[in-house]
Amino acid sequence: MLLLRFALYEDRISPGGAVEYLTPGSSRLLFCLQGSAGLGDGRSISVQEAALAHGNTYVNTGHDGALLWRWELFEDDQEPEMDPMGVTSRLVNEQTVGFEEGEDILFRCESLGMPPADEIEQMRLFGPAIHVCMAGGFQTLHGTDVAQMKPQGAWFINGGETFDLEAHNKEPSMLLRAVILPPVLAGETSQIIPEDQIKPKDGKKRFEKIHTEGIVAL
Repeated sequence: MLLLRFALYEDRISPGGAVEYLTPGSSRLLFCLQGSAGLGDGRSISVQEAALAHGNTYVNTGHDGALLWRWELFEDDQEPEMDPMGVTSRLVNEQTVGFEEGEDILFRCESLGMPPADEIEQMRLFGPAIHVCMAGGFQTLHGTDVAQMKPQGAWFINGGETFDLEAHNKEPSMLLRAVILPPVLAGETSQIIPEDQIKPKDGKKRFEKIHTEGIVAL
C-alpha cells in the first residue's frame, strides 16, 4: 500500500512574484481565483482556469498578481517544499489516502453548481476528494457529522462514502474539488447520485464542469 498526502493550499502571489514548488515526485492541480499565472513550461492560467503539473513547477505572475488554490499529492514520508518570492501560502486541508503501488490514477479539478435550496441525498464519489466552497454555501451531512460550509470552507470526502449536500436556501452555490479517480473515468462523471435526484426537483439545472484532468503514475 502506497500512502500519499493529499493537501489543499491557498497561495497569494504578489504582483511580479514567483514561486517554485519543489516537493519531489509530487503532482499538483492549480486553480486561479484572481489575476493570472504563468507556468515554467509555457502554459498560463487566468481566472476560473486550472492546470495539472508534475514535479518541480515554476509559477510567476505579472502586474496583477494571482490567488491560487493548489492541491498537492505526494508521498506520505515527504515534506512539502517551495521556494517563494513574494508568496504567502496557507494549508487549508490535508488528508492521507492509500493506493496500490504502480497503479495509475486520474487527478481532476472540477466544479459543481447548485441552484438555491437544491439538495442531493446519499451521493457518492468514485474516489477521494477535497472540496472548497466557492459561492453561496453548503450544508453537508457525512455520517452523523453536520457542517456548514461558507465560501473558502473546505472538506474531505473519501471515495465510496455516502453524504448529503444541501445548497444555500437563497443563493446559487458552487463548489470546486480535486478528486482522485480511476483512469477509465476520464471525461466522465465523478459522482453517483440516486436516480430520483439526478435533476433538481423544481426543474432548475445544476452546473458541472471538468476544468482539467490527467493521468498520474504512482
